[in-house]
Amino acid sequence: MRWLRLAHFFIERGKRMKRELDPLGRFVIPKHLRQELEMHPGDKVDIVRKNNTLVLKKADVPCCLLCRSEEKLLYYNKNFLCRECWSGFSQALYS
Repeated sequence: MRWLRLAHFFIERGKRMKRELDPLGRFVIPKHLRQELEMHPGDKVDIVRKNNTLVLKKADVPCCLLCRSEEKLLYYNKNFLCRECWSGFSQALYS
């Protein structure tokens, strides 16, 4: 746990954290950072190359607030709901 706190301190201060790539070129984003950024399995990540640097950020992809689907979205009150969740929500609300 102490290491995680130290790692978090270094990331917050703009320091480096080294990660090893697996044979397919993947690496793991530390759990505490994923939690802080509200990143979930299946979320999309933007990767931008700036000179000799890769910048990773959570992609701004609209998805359903309830099931995280990206298809057939309806926008309501600054949130997205897919048609399935919307109909289930409205049925529960009016029954």
